[in-house]
Amino acid sequence: MKQTCWEIIYTNFSGMQRKAVEFLSKEMGKYVLRELGVYKIHVLPVNKETSVSVKESAIVVSLYDDSKIIQKYINKEEIPKNGY
Repeated sequence: MKQTCWEIIYTNFSGMQRKAVEFLSKEMGKYVLRELGVYKIHVLPVNKETSVSVKESAIVVSLYDDSKIIQKYINKEEIPKNGY
């Protein structure tokens, strides 16, 4: 898998979700998007969730009840009480 295929998907760009998206974008850019021995600037795509399809590799930032993508892959019962 190419390192530059990652994206962050969010449902609400405010409050704690906004902080999470900004933090993940910054950290992913430092580590995941780097190609060893090659100097390139890559921008990590950050997209609002509009469908349930994920192209390649994604991190979804959302509350369970707001995200069709999360609901597709995780059962609500699997999330610990007050868990992430």
